[in-house]
Amino acid sequence: CIDHGAAFDRVFAVPHEAALLDCELVKDILLDYLNIPYNVTWYNQMTGLEFTGEEKHVLLHGSSLMFLNISMEHQGHYLCIARTPKECYKQVRVLVVEEMMSGACRRPQTALQRMQVQVNDNLRCPLIDFTSKVDSYSIHWYKGCERLQEGSKFYFTENNVMLTIFKVSPNDAGFYTCKMTFNVSGVSSVVTETIECDIVGE
Repeated sequence: CIDHGAAFDRVFAVPHEAALLDCELVKDILLDYLNIPYNVTWYNQMTGLEFTGEEKHVLLHGSSLMFLNISMEHQGHYLCIARTPKECYKQVRVLVVEEMMSGACRRPQTALQRMQVQVNDNLRCPLIDFTSKVDSYSIHWYKGCERLQEGSKFYFTENNVMLTIFKVSPNDAGFYTCKMTFNVSGVSSVVTETIECDIVGE
């Protein structure tokens, strides 16, 4: 197989939540993968064992590997192999599992997004990759520990994937968490992402 090493982006997760590993080779290498037949196989690099989809709390979904109830033991390296009739490619995805700090309302890892002061602006939930791979889902937004409600300040669109904040002010800076509860293949799970929001143009 043509070895593409480890993917640049690591996947961060916290215990008892879900995590999604995409085989990025499919997007990066097999650009016209809709026309070329291919299959993807996942392996646990720590054990060398192939994932069959029969494992507890693990789902194979297209070219993705989904963990539904992460524990610290899941941290490590996972190998995806994409095969076409003519070629074979492999790449490692790194899963990092971090404990939540006691009493914390946000994840240890955050994604930076910026909003413009004095206008209506948006934050986009980074969990968008999950939405196409689950049967149903709901998303709730929090600032710090407080759940946000629609009203004169906040508005949700795109099935709550997008949070619109009206007339952004410097006070709107801070940590926003989107929490997705979802069902897939008859199993329920939850996953969160935290955004660190910077206000620009003050």
